[in-house]
Amino acid sequence: YGALRTIAQIFKIVAIIIFIVSGVGAILAFAAAVGGGDLDEDEQILLAILVPVGFLIALFIYGGGEVVKLFIDLEENTRAVRKTLEHDS
Repeated sequence: YGALRTIAQIFKIVAIIIFIVSGVGAILAFAAAVGGGDLDEDEQILLAILVPVGFLIALFIYGGGEVVKLFIDLEENTRAVRKTLEHDS
């Protein structure tokens, strides 16, 4: 299941990248709001929506990678139990 493990890792890496980009966006939005930046109202609303949505997307993508890993581990554990039961019989 090497390909599935790779896919799970890619999911996690992409999620971390999205999380970092969302964090940078949050810092920029905060800096613009505090510093009286040039952001008009539409841009402020867009940042206020995109930052939390980015965090949620990152969370779900990371969770998807963990689910793939969980299924791989579940299959390996099930196979090991079956071999143990067959050996004991």
